[in-house]
Amino acid sequence: MVHPRPDGVDIDFSVCDPDWSCVAVDLLIDATGFGEEANPLDVLDFSYWESGHRLIYDHLPTPAKVLISGCGDSGVIEGLHYAFADFRHEYVTALWRSHSGLEARIDLGLENARLTSIFASEEPERYGGGILSEVVWWLDQRHFMEFNRAPWQYDNDPFISAIYEQLNNLIKPLYEATGASEPFETADWSGLEAFTLSLPLPAQFDIRESVRPLADEVISRLIDELATSIDLPQDFNEFTALTRPGLSITINGLMPTAYTRQLSPYNIWTMRLLLALPGVRYRQGAIEQVMRRGGNRFEAIFSDGSRDVFDRIVTRYGPGKRGESVIAHRNRRDTLSGDWLLVEVEAEVSDPQDVSQRRIVDPARAAIIDGLAELDSRPLEANTLSKNLVARIISLGQGNFPLNDPIYDDPIRWLANELRAGRRPHYGLDRRARTALVRR
Repeated sequence: MVHPRPDGVDIDFSVCDPDWSCVAVDLLIDATGFGEEANPLDVLDFSYWESGHRLIYDHLPTPAKVLISGCGDSGVIEGLHYAFADFRHEYVTALWRSHSGLEARIDLGLENARLTSIFASEEPERYGGGILSEVVWWLDQRHFMEFNRAPWQYDNDPFISAIYEQLNNLIKPLYEATGASEPFETADWSGLEAFTLSLPLPAQFDIRESVRPLADEVISRLIDELATSIDLPQDFNEFTALTRPGLSITINGLMPTAYTRQLSPYNIWTMRLLLALPGVRYRQGAIEQVMRRGGNRFEAIFSDGSRDVFDRIVTRYGPGKRGESVIAHRNRRDTLSGDWLLVEVEAEVSDPQDVSQRRIVDPARAAIIDGLAELDSRPLEANTLSKNLVARIISLGQGNFPLNDPIYDDPIRWLANELRAGRRPHYGLDRRARTALVRR
C-alpha cells in the first residue's frame, strides 16, 4: 500500500477497498507495533504479547504454578491477570491512595533511586554538551576529593562507591594513554577537566555501556527499598481475597529485584501490590531453555543450571529480525533510554536585527528564551508566589493544604490567569507561605 516518492509517500488504500483513493503524505508514521515476535528457542509457551484474552488465564489446573519472564510494565499487569479471576484495572485504581501523597513519595523517591544526579543530570550543560552525565559526575567527585577535607558524601554508600570505582577504573587507562606526566591518582582537577573534555563521544559511550550493568543492579535495589518502604493499604486483605486459590506465580527477571529503571512510576506501586500477594515471588536469572513435559506442563532451565516445572510459562523474546527496517535500529546516542534525544532538533531562522542573516537555533530552547524575555519585560506585581509551596501542593494534592487563600487554594489556575492577563507575579517565599510551610 505504501509507495515512496522523492518528497514523501503515497498510500494506496484502494488495495483494501476500491472505493478508497490514494493519499499523498509528506511523512508516514508507522505505529503498528514491532512485528512478529522472535522465538529463538522454538518453545511452545505463552507470550504476553498476546495477553489480555480471558481464556488464557481461566483454564488453569488447581493448584497451578506460573512463571512470568519479564517484570516490566506489561509483565506486572500480566501477573495481575493471572493472580485474580476476572481481573479489572479498577482493582489497582481502588488501591491508589492519592490523598496519602503516594505520587510525591514515588516521584521524588525515584529521582534518587534512579540515580538521576549521576546518569541524567543537567551538569553537562555547563560545558555546552559533548560530555555525558556520568562522566561529568565522576569529574565532580574528583574535584571534591581534591578541594575538600570533609569526608566524601558517599563514603558510607557501597552502591554509589561501587559505581564511582568502576568509572574510575574505566577512565584511568584512557587518561594514561594520553601520556600525561601526572599520575592518574594524583592528577589535579584542571588537568582532569581538560582530559575529560577531550574525550571523544564514542569513548564516553563505551564507558556508559560498561558501567550500565552495575548501575542497573544498584537502581534495582534502590527502587526495591523505595517500594517496600511504602506501607500497604489498610484494606489490602480484602484485595487478596479476590486472588485465585492454589496459584503460585514466579516473576522472573535479570536484576537482583523485580524493580528496574524502565518500570513506570505507576507500576512501581503495582509491582509492590503484586509481590505482596500470597503465592507470588521473584526469581532472578535468565531462562536458558523451556521444554514441554507430560501432563501439558513445561520445564524451565535457568542460567545457573537449576530447573523447575510449571503449568504455564509466559515469555517475551522481543521482535524478530524478519522485516526489520532501518527505523528499528537504535541510534547509539539513545543507549540510556529516555534521557537522550536520538537527533538534536535544529531550525534556521532570520536574525531579528538583520533579516538578511540566518542563524541555526534549537527551537524549544529559543522559544523558552524568548518567552522569558517577554516575561521579564512585564512589571512586577505586588503578589508574591512561593514556588516551594506551590510544588508541594501539586505533589501532595491540593486538598492537603486548606489555606483559605485566593492564590494557594488553586495556584495553577491563579498563575495561569495572571500570565494571561499580562501580569508578572513576583516569585519568592513571602511571610504567608513561610508560615504555612512551618505549620505543615
